[in-house]
Amino acid sequence: MIRQRTRIHNRLQSLLQRHNLVPPGPEPYSPAHQAWWSALGLPASEHLRLRHEFAVLDALEPLIAEADQELERQGTIEPWASQTPFLVQLPGIGGADGHGLVECDR
Repeated sequence: MIRQRTRIHNRLQSLLQRHNLVPPGPEPYSPAHQAWWSALGLPASEHLRLRHEFAVLDALEPLIAEADQELERQGTIEPWASQTPFLVQLPGIGGADGHGLVECDR
């Protein structure tokens, strides 16, 4: 799901670059900026693509959040609970990352 979201972000970034547009703020793909995207003077085919990309993003976000919550929950039960605190101490590894790594090890 994360890869899929990243691919969509990359495609949207590519669209911005093709049309020499500056993204709106630090989180250009957030729902708060969808009106900005819709107001762009792009061809109809590009607007169709934008609507599809944002529809997929809107569907992915709750699924990603649900998966993160489940990883957090799994990290609080044995056998993973005893290993997770060591992983999250490593630079660049947060709670969900540590839980995911422990899950992959099993």
